[in-house]
Amino acid sequence: MTLYDVPPIGMPVRRFDLEPGSTYSLEIAAHLAGVSRRNILLYCKSGLVRPIVQQPFGAFLFDDEAIHNMRRVEHLRTVCGINLQGRSFSV
Repeated sequence: MTLYDVPPIGMPVRRFDLEPGSTYSLEIAAHLAGVSRRNILLYCKSGLVRPIVQQPFGAFLFDDEAIHNMRRVEHLRTVCGINLQGRSFSV
C-alpha cells in the first residue's frame, strides 16, 4: 500500500504525522486524508470541514485539523453508513 492508497474497509487507516501549523492544498489534503477532491468540496459545502481560504485567488488550503475531520467524516460515511445529513443509509 502506498501513501496515496485508501485502505479497504476493515483495515486500519495509516496515520501520517502532520505538521501543526502547516497548510495543505486541496490536492495534497485529498492524498493525506484518503478522500477524493470532490468529497472534500462536498464536506466543505456541508460545513463538516472548514478550509482556510487563500487570497487573492480564493484557493482552499487545509490545516491538520481539517484533514483529521476529513478522515473522520469519511470513516463515518464509509464504515458506519452515515450520510451527510447524519442519518444511517438504511433509514
